Amino acid sequence: MGLLEEGISSPVAAALNGIGYFGSGQWSSEKCLDFWGGDCLTGSMPCDLGCHCMSQDLFRFAQATQTWQKMELPDSIHNIVSRHSSTAVTIGNNIYFGLGNQTRNCGGVITYVSGLDSRLEPIRIRRGNFFTHNDVWRFNPISDLWTEMQPFPGEGRINAVGYAIGDKGFVGLGKYYRDQDEQLQTGPLNDFYEFNPGSTLGSQWQRLQPFPGEAEFTKSFALGGAGYLLTKSRSSFSTPVSLWKFDRDAESLGKWTEIAPSIPPGEGLPSAALTVGSVAYVYLAGPDQNFWMYVAELN
Repeated sequence: MGLLEEGISSPVAAALNGIGYFGSGQWSSEKCLDFWGGDCLTGSMPCDLGCHCMSQDLFRFAQATQTWQKMELPDSIHNIVSRHSSTAVTIGNNIYFGLGNQTRNCGGVITYVSGLDSRLEPIRIRRGNFFTHNDVWRFNPISDLWTEMQPFPGEGRINAVGYAIGDKGFVGLGKYYRDQDEQLQTGPLNDFYEFNPGSTLGSQWQRLQPFPGEAEFTKSFALGGAGYLLTKSRSSFSTPVSLWKFDRDAESLGKWTEIAPSIPPGEGLPSAALTVGSVAYVYLAGPDQNFWMYVAELN
């Protein structure tokens, strides 16, 4: 299995029909230094070059051949995927991509308006400009077409959770960026939504019961027709990782239930989660880099 040619942090990933899709995200500072001839983190690059450290690429990974392929994207799509900490959900034969953050380190303010997503405004901070997105795009690998969907109805954010059950997606939480006197303010969000891409434009999103706890670091997975959320309230390794279950039914806006026991303190931050059959696997980033397995039938 070949490795990607450049280090990327906070990428996005999805899988469909035996093919994995990976990319977007943010280059390492060393890559930015090489590419721009300056330091992206201090904003010393020439502004007329665009001045961002976002990766504009997506890659395909074929499980059968264990090979990576860089996707050919038009310039307009390169601009769309040029962000980090975004969210992707696979529903049917499509991958839905959006949210996240775009950082530009030039001195001026650039207004980003994309089709339906006319509410977006740049956030000004002293070391660069932050753009938190709420746009949503549908990618169909068969036709290789990108289509803009109804925007996410909540506040633009990074690190939102997202998973699919049947023909619907579930997206929310994450962290906000807000401008307070040219100082960056950030914190956790707890709103949660159902996404139905088969509905008519204007009715694709429905707000559900908000998450009842504090969730600064989160990952999600779907298992057995229900959604699960791993949360950690603070970055300290001394706090436990909690596991919550979200049940959605036609008569209500959903129900959150905390599942005991939580993963004990000292086991790191929720960093990745996936399901294989009837089992979920969770990776916790930290000093020991632990993997955990969850089987719903045993709980």
